[in-house]
Order: sequence, then C-alpha cells, then structure tokens
Amino acid sequence: PSMGKRIVLNAADSTINTNSTSVTLDAVNVGSGDTVTIKQGGDVTAFDVNDGVTIDAGTGYSGDLTVRTDTLGNGDAASVITGSAATTLVGDGGAVSVDATDLADDIDLTIQGGSVVTVTELQGDVAAASSTGELDVTTIASADLTVTTGSADATVTGTSGTIVVDADAMTSADTLTVDGSGDFTVNKVASGVTVDADDDADETGDNPLTGDLTVNTDDSATGVQVSTGVAATTVATGSATGGDVTVKAAVLANDTALTLTGASSAVVSDLIGDIDAGSLSGVLAVDTADNSGDNDISITLGDASASVETTGSDDTVTIAAANMSGDADTLTVGGDSDITVTGLVEDLDADGNTGLSVTQLTGVLTATTGALTDGAAIAIALGSNTSTITADEVDTGAGTGSEVIIDASDMTASGATLTLDG
Repeated sequence: PSMGKRIVLNAADSTINTNSTSVTLDAVNVGSGDTVTIKQGGDVTAFDVNDGVTIDAGTGYSGDLTVRTDTLGNGDAASVITGSAATTLVGDGGAVSVDATDLADDIDLTIQGGSVVTVTELQGDVAAASSTGELDVTTIASADLTVTTGSADATVTGTSGTIVVDADAMTSADTLTVDGSGDFTVNKVASGVTVDADDDADETGDNPLTGDLTVNTDDSATGVQVSTGVAATTVATGSATGGDVTVKAAVLANDTALTLTGASSAVVSDLIGDIDAGSLSGVLAVDTADNSGDNDISITLGDASASVETTGSDDTVTIAAANMSGDADTLTVGGDSDITVTGLVEDLDADGNTGLSVTQLTGVLTATTGALTDGAAIAIALGSNTSTITADEVDTGAGTGSEVIIDASDMTASGATLTLDG
C-alpha cells in the first residue's frame, strides 16, 4: 500500500498531485499571496498556513482535506477553497475565508479553533461545535443543510431552501443572526442566547429574514431573545416551567402568525401580525404596534394569564380566550385600540388598576363569554369607554348565582354606554 508523504513547501506557488497518496504539507515557508493547489485524490493535511496564503482544492480534488493555520494576528487572513470531500479547518486567530462551492451535499466542513471564519457557497454541512471564533456562513440557493455553531456569535444567510441550525454550543450573550430567504429551524437555544432575524431592520440597507423561522429553546431556558423576520415564526419553549422568552415582532408582517408553545412565559413587543398561543401554558404579555395595514390584530391565548397592551386607536384587537380556563387566570387589556374578546370563562380586567404595565383601556370593549355555569362569577372590570358584554349561561333554570360580575366604576368617557346581553 502507498505510504504517506511529507513535503516542505517553499516560498512560492505550489501544485501537489497526490496520486491517491496521503500527503502532509509543511506550509511555514509559503508567503503571502502564494497559492498551494491540491489535485487528485489523496488525503492532505496542510499545517502552519500563514497570513495571505491560499489552499486551493477546488480543482477536482476528491480527498479529505485538513488545514491548520499558523498563529494569525489581528488583521491576518488565510483562504481555503475546499474540494468535494470532508474538510477540516483548525484556525488559530485571525480570519479564514472558506469557499465551499465544491464541497458535496451532506459532507461536513468541520471548523475548530479560534479564527473568525467566513464560509461562502455552502451546500454541505458545517460542524463547528468546538470553534470559539465568530462564524459567518452563506449557503447556495435551494440549500438543504445543517450548521452546528460554536461558542461565539454566528451569522447564517440562507439564500433559499431549508437550513437547520444547532445552537447547542452557544452560551449566554451569544447572538445567532439568520437572514436571507431560506426557511430556518434553530434548535437547542440556551439561556441568554439571542436569535436575530430582523438584521437591524431599522438601519438603512439591512434586510430581515423573509423565510419561515422556528426556534426551539432548551427546557426552562431564561433570558432568550428572538427578533422575528417578516414571515411566519414559531417559538417552542419546551415542557418544563421556569423559562422565559422575549420576542421582538417589529418586522413580522401583517396577518402573519407568531406561534408560541411550551411552558415558558413569553413577552411579545411591537406586534402587528397575529399570535397563536393556544399551546402556551406560560404567562403571555403582548404589546401591539399601530397596524396601519388593515387595522386588525388577532391573538389566541393559551391556558394561563395574559396581558395585552394596545397602541393603534384605529385598530381592533381580537382575543380568543377559550383556552384560558385556570381558576386563577386573568386577561388584562389596555391601551387605545378597540378590543373584542371571545370565549371568556375567566376574569377580565380593563381598568388599568392591576399593577401590571398595562394602562386603562380607552378603546371600545366587546366581550362574549364561553359557556358559564350558574354562579360562575367571573369578574369583568371595564375600561373608560363603551362596553358590550354578552354572557352565555348553559343552565336553563332560573339559578341563584351570578355568572358575571361587572365593575363599571372606571367607565367615565363622555357618552360611554354599557350594553348587556345573553
């Protein structure tokens, strides 16, 4: 069988024809601006790759490639062009750019060490769990791949297709930025990690994610922050209690769903899209923005207390409360929008006196209860404006208890009326 070869390269361009033989390349003498071209099919390890050096395996090379940089300083940069087979990069400081055009589908690009690594034209997979440097990955169009991040900030641009990101190695204060047009699923998001899909949309020239986004947090993860993109977004928080997630929905499009599931509490800000929290058992707090599109926002609650602070005086916020069935649950609403509540079987507070960060409701309140038994005694505290309350009692007999108890002491707006039905 063929034995491995060791070659010490000189300070110039080099071409290595491996002829299916394993080769080790000592690149310590290769100078800035020089290129080492690798051909044929033998496995190659190149070490001590320094600033300005390019390792080029994009010439039909089919062997496994390992590249180890020398110690690179700030401002130093090396380049790697992969072949079609498994590629490993071990970076020591500085920056390394990787052109992964030829890396085959479902083949790993393994990234280790502390270099800042930029990967372009990716169709294979990235395995960077042991990397401590920042990572920036751009996929090909119609991608179907997995990126495993390291323990530092990472950016993944999905040109199109489906991208799965394993964020298990990321720790508190790390940020994963996802953008482009691909659909993303981000798994194993830990406490303190930020998933940012709006790409600083308030800054000129930046574009948020336009593909769907699914974020799966660790059980009981706390301090998780998610900034949505434009399209449908799901945040799944797991079945264990004690976690919390903040969702910034400023760029979520009108009539587009934000789905929340699991047992963590959730805070949502700047909402003009819709929320489906029917499978959320943690407390929900929502701040809406002014929906100048169709002046309509829909929110479906889960089985926990919830608060909704509204903004647009021309908006109507419709809240489906049928899932909110715990005896201690309360729906607190406030702000300037008109609010319509359906399926209410627990307490409703619109007077702004709860101690929560919810103001008194100045918009019109329309509330329809779910089926109430005799003596259900749900409490409704009205806001300052006109209100209509429709009660649905399932008992057909006369009964002796009160199904709805209404506090109208804050209904003080000029011309405000209270209409009761049911």
